[in-house]
Amino acid sequence: MPVTSYNHTRIEEVCSEVMKDTTKKLKKAKEDNNDLVWNKKISNTELEKFKKIIEEKYDLRFESYWDLHDWSVTNFSSYWEEVWNYLGLIASRPHDEVFVKTGPGFLDNEWFTGIAFNYAENILRIRDNREALIYLVLHHTPLSPSTFRFIPYLKGWSSAFLSLHWIIVLQGDQRLTFYVSSGQLRPWGRFLSFLTTGVIQAASNIINKLEAKFLIVVDRFLDSGDEYNLLDNLRIIGESCPVLERIIIVPTASETLAKDISHISNSCFLEPFLESGKTPNGEVPDIVFEQLPFNHPISISFTSGTTGLPKGPVHSAGSLLGTLTHFALHWNLKSGDTVHSFYPMGWSVWNYFVTCMSLGIKLLLHSGFPYGMKDGYNVWDVLSEYKVAFTFLITSMVDKLEKMKASPKASNSNFEHLKAIALGGCTVKVQNYKYIQSIVKDNVLISSLYGATETLLPFSGNDYNSPVYATEVQVPSLGIKYQCVDDDGRPVVGRQGHFVLTVPYPALPLGLWKDENNELFTKTYLSQYPGAWFQHDSCFINPKTNGLVLKGRSDDVMIQNGERFASGDIYFAIHDIEEIQDYICVGQTMPNGDNRAVLFLKMRNGYKFTPEFKQKVVKKIDNELWVDCVPQVILDVPDIPYNVNNKRMESIVRKIVETNKVPNVTNIKNSQCLKYFCNRPEITASDGNWSGIVGLVQQNEADIAIGHLTITPERLEAVDFLPYAVEENSFATKRPQFLPRVSFYTLPFESLVWIFILSTILIMPFLFSVLLHVKKSFRKLFLQMLGIILGQQSDIATKASKDRILMGTWIVFAFLISCSYRSVLLSCMTVPLYDLEIRNIKDLANALVEGKYTASYSEGSVDRELLTKSLDESLRAIGEYIIPEDWRFDDNIIVAPSNLGDFHAVFGPRFFFLLEYGEEPYTTKRIFKETISFWNVGLAVRKEFCCKKELTKHIAMIINTGIYEKFYQDELFKTRFTFNWKEVEHSKIAALTLSDFLGAFVLLGAGFCIALFGFLLEISGIIVAHFYNLNDNKHE
Repeated sequence: MPVTSYNHTRIEEVCSEVMKDTTKKLKKAKEDNNDLVWNKKISNTELEKFKKIIEEKYDLRFESYWDLHDWSVTNFSSYWEEVWNYLGLIASRPHDEVFVKTGPGFLDNEWFTGIAFNYAENILRIRDNREALIYLVLHHTPLSPSTFRFIPYLKGWSSAFLSLHWIIVLQGDQRLTFYVSSGQLRPWGRFLSFLTTGVIQAASNIINKLEAKFLIVVDRFLDSGDEYNLLDNLRIIGESCPVLERIIIVPTASETLAKDISHISNSCFLEPFLESGKTPNGEVPDIVFEQLPFNHPISISFTSGTTGLPKGPVHSAGSLLGTLTHFALHWNLKSGDTVHSFYPMGWSVWNYFVTCMSLGIKLLLHSGFPYGMKDGYNVWDVLSEYKVAFTFLITSMVDKLEKMKASPKASNSNFEHLKAIALGGCTVKVQNYKYIQSIVKDNVLISSLYGATETLLPFSGNDYNSPVYATEVQVPSLGIKYQCVDDDGRPVVGRQGHFVLTVPYPALPLGLWKDENNELFTKTYLSQYPGAWFQHDSCFINPKTNGLVLKGRSDDVMIQNGERFASGDIYFAIHDIEEIQDYICVGQTMPNGDNRAVLFLKMRNGYKFTPEFKQKVVKKIDNELWVDCVPQVILDVPDIPYNVNNKRMESIVRKIVETNKVPNVTNIKNSQCLKYFCNRPEITASDGNWSGIVGLVQQNEADIAIGHLTITPERLEAVDFLPYAVEENSFATKRPQFLPRVSFYTLPFESLVWIFILSTILIMPFLFSVLLHVKKSFRKLFLQMLGIILGQQSDIATKASKDRILMGTWIVFAFLISCSYRSVLLSCMTVPLYDLEIRNIKDLANALVEGKYTASYSEGSVDRELLTKSLDESLRAIGEYIIPEDWRFDDNIIVAPSNLGDFHAVFGPRFFFLLEYGEEPYTTKRIFKETISFWNVGLAVRKEFCCKKELTKHIAMIINTGIYEKFYQDELFKTRFTFNWKEVEHSKIAALTLSDFLGAFVLLGAGFCIALFGFLLEISGIIVAHFYNLNDNKHE
């Protein structure tokens, strides 16, 4: 019976009114404010111009952005045609129809039928000397930027285009190229030049899966101030990917050109490759843009394995329509504006930014360390110095900048050109907005950007003339209609649901790379909600603002430090570690919105999970993947859950990690292991974020947590405590059964003593026959020696002194053995012994090591850590073998386990055991007298709680007047009434009964049976001998 059963009525009466009033005020403040971060009016935006065009052409009147949006999704065919015309895109042949339905499915559509155009031609349509790109490398110190203008840079792309003509490239030939870049500058150009011939570009590190034809790679790249050499891996890549026809190395350091690359198969440097595209007289011919259909594939952006293994959505050339809409209409960017990006090839954000050059927007490619160099120069200095108008920042990056207190230099504090900053990549927090506003002030629109690798076009839009609330997606993008739906597909507002798209648009993928008949594509995105696209995200729509709040992934993606990666990436990194038998990795969303990865390991037999081994795992993942991919929590578990189809159940473990509860499951074949993932303190308490009732108090969802809560330094960082008792931790075991009385006759001596006695009795007849010259058989001497031990007289003649000494020695030995046996036997019969009694810590430790006992503790407690870090050797041994166990009762209250198994010990608060098991002699359990540790326990309260002094005063009154102790003793006394004396066998001294001699009678009976058997054998021998004698007489 736990402490929470005691109702502190007086405390509740004192604080109830104050708590109600505080709760009302807090709720009202949140409703009134809603963290409004933008509410300005900007005239003459591109979005306003576009809205007026639609109003005049279709004779409509839009009162707000939402009216325009409703028209764009209701008349989506007309909307996308108007966007094409507004952007002035180039096509050699106009389209016949904007939208044609080709089947019953959500994506059974054809967009802009009959059109002929080129993706790269539209991006490179600026044919003047305006600045197109600025390439900025920031290492330990900023380097001089490289500036490229449209016309000269176009010639460079022409050279790359013509260099491909030594390989036959046909329209529709799916030849792939793979990039690894530092500053994204040269890959940008290579990307566009390849698109002129309709060759697919793919950004992924899974070359074998792609069967890539071309690999374009830089010799090195810089990250966080560190330099990484890529040339060392190229030989292995070339050998393992025979389909690669050319490995093109882009040197970024002069010393690279002096290196011998002949050991890298099919490799060459960039310049010789470009030279092959020139005419015989060394000129670069004009580039030719091949005209292709709207749905011609241009790129593959691999996912992070968010819905299983990494998948490769194939994007069409028509996807540029959506991204250009974003830059022109939603971000209000114009020719001459500068867009800042430091995102590498491989992430869909890279593809997102490439289209902005079509509008004459200058692209600033920032390569290197964003957080600050030796002189303090950081990303804020870059945005100010290069007059950036728009940038996208990952939330985790903003977190780091804030922790570093990064700010621009005094000379770089002018942000008048900065129009908007987008935040995304992982959960956006209120403090992210506040920190950015402290740098750029409130004249810059700060908004959440929400999109997906699968769709390229962000789902979120922006309107400079609508309010923005922190952490919310302000508005949906034009042409995109999303909903939050429940499990049955019904739209929900004001509660959490699943994110779905209900209207098709041109940027949705054509399918998945190497997905036969679109089976995986349909199963993953189109089957859960027929007639809609399922993005596998959990969301919430604010009923007051219409803003969308992202709650995290509803699948197995992991986001940590801004990096998205799948469990498969972790498995790939650790699968060959010898000590690991199995593993499972899931993501966890913390109470403050941050995300992290949690890795569970099952060790092979003979290996232990130690701090040294944990570091080995960390180093392996860092080497194979990246330091940001190393799970923040790595724990060991006895087993990994699998379903009946032998699929590792990440989804179930993720639910346990998120809720700290084991869900009801029916398809897990080893469901007993699920409890090992629950109540792990490393999960519930790490990084200062708690679940359970402590978490509710920490997150201001409750003012007081009433329970038996241990006060630890980690918890004190999250909440305050009002102590009321001291907890003593100890062990409890079930009192073992008495040994059966029939076994008492073997108990006086250990096995080794019995062996020694029997060996002596067998050896002594030989010695007596030799030394005493006794003319008796071995059998008779053996019986004589045994008889002496049993108290019988002997007829062995001993005349000489030496014979008498030898015989006397044996008699003394026999007397000692006989007396010892009889005395111990009598004590065992009058005072019965327990089977295996554990009386102290040392006994328990030895029993655990020998495998005779098991031990457990309450899941979620710090007990195991306490034992493993103890200075006592026995306690450390127990800590190695003790396992967590769920002690929660039906009402989710933690109590001591009522049914203790034989040869099992539990570790926890002594008062838990006394209330559950009772005190001596009213118990069938044994509670150790040794106290392992002392902990203060108390009530948890919010750090800002108003009534702590009042509560402390009343708690002191309850303690000092003895009321608490009275309650406790009354509850302890109640356990006596439920105690059944029949369950206890008392070990008091008693007179011997007939049953005590059962063993003697058993031995006597056994002796008679053996004698009878011998007698029958003798009779049988006489009969057989008599029969043979008769036969012999007849023959004679």
